[in-house]
Amino acid sequence: MKPEKILYVDDEAIALKYFERLVGPLAPVLTAISVEEGRAVLGTHGSEIAVLVCDQRMPGERGNELLRHARQHYPHIVRMLTTAYSELGEAIDAINTGEIYRYIAKPWELESLRADLRNALELAALRHERDELMRDRMVAQQGQLVAARLGSLLVACAGVSEAAHERALFRFARAAQVVGSREA
Repeated sequence: MKPEKILYVDDEAIALKYFERLVGPLAPVLTAISVEEGRAVLGTHGSEIAVLVCDQRMPGERGNELLRHARQHYPHIVRMLTTAYSELGEAIDAINTGEIYRYIAKPWELESLRADLRNALELAALRHERDELMRDRMVAQQGQLVAARLGSLLVACAGVSEAAHERALFRFARAAQVVGSREA
């Protein structure tokens, strides 16, 4: 399933509603009012989420903790940090450690925010496409490996006897099927 949703985490309920109205036309929006709730939403909908936008200052844990969690457990998600406070040091640290794609200062410049989110959604789509291509390539290579081994087994068994040849081929094909080869 291709991830297409945006998760916005902020402790201000008004900001959640405002973001949802502003961004809703771009992509489906999920919201959470705390880092803890954000983790729960990720746990439930992680494979559907393409972009995570998180406010930095919230009661309890800071937003960069959620971004770090997402990086470790949901690396496909494009992560963005937003804050109304000038915590430049924390933002730079988050960027340098690879936890975020963009830092967005509040109050938002609406067109800039939309452009950043469009770019983030495009990046997520490209990452998903890359991952699918890599998965397909690995399956193809696995199929080639199984085919080469079957060929080697046939050549080896052909020299022994015809009955041994068929029995060995059957056992190998069954073993390949058990380990999940699609080509066997």
